[in-house]
Amino acid sequence: MNWRQLDKEFNNNPIMPIYLFYGYEDYLLERYLNILKGKIVPPQAEAFDYRELDGRQLTAADVILHADTLPALASRRMVVVKNPAAEMLTAGEGSLLNYLEKPAPTTCLVIAVNGSIDRRLKIFKKVKEVGLAVEFLPLKGRALETWLQREAKEQGYSLAPEAAATLAQAGNLRQARNDLFKGMNYVGQPGAITPADIQDLLPPAAEATIFQLVDALGNCNAALAVGFLRQLLARGEAPLGVVAML
Repeated sequence: MNWRQLDKEFNNNPIMPIYLFYGYEDYLLERYLNILKGKIVPPQAEAFDYRELDGRQLTAADVILHADTLPALASRRMVVVKNPAAEMLTAGEGSLLNYLEKPAPTTCLVIAVNGSIDRRLKIFKKVKEVGLAVEFLPLKGRALETWLQREAKEQGYSLAPEAAATLAQAGNLRQARNDLFKGMNYVGQPGAITPADIQDLLPPAAEATIFQLVDALGNCNAALAVGFLRQLLARGEAPLGVVAML
């Protein structure tokens, strides 16, 4: 399953006993972990019924011990195992597979892998049988621009397409989102965030923009290339100098 389907999944279906979150878009992975926590564990029960564990320091038996523990205040306990050691998913998979045959009904176990995972593993296939395996692919290009515009709209702001394209040049969602919120603070009251606002906050180095222009041309992305060219000319770069760099 792709992470884009999770909102509908959380709203329309019961919470699963096991989730596997994996992929390289760490910001979205963390975001949906928090959304899931909000649906399972009330704030007053978090200290008792929410556990976030470093999987590199655990065995499969340790995970099962936490998962089999009954909740104290909430109706269900949530256990998050981050970046489990390879041995837990391969050499130690027997124990986890046994647990997944009959997972504790009062626990939601989430295995969070920051990166890829071998889909041929028995653990992966079993999670898909009894729970959900959700991939968090990085947002790039137009997809990242669309996400930023939607995020701005939810906060009451209008993000111009050119401004979204400039923010997306950060290359990753976490940095682009941080820059977006800088733009919101810069504008102040909810309203329009223009390309000029973003340029005032994030004036890129001319050399960096020229290289981005070259990359955009190499990728045959005309719209992005024109945007970079306009940025260079707006900052007073000599057209013949840009041509020389190209």
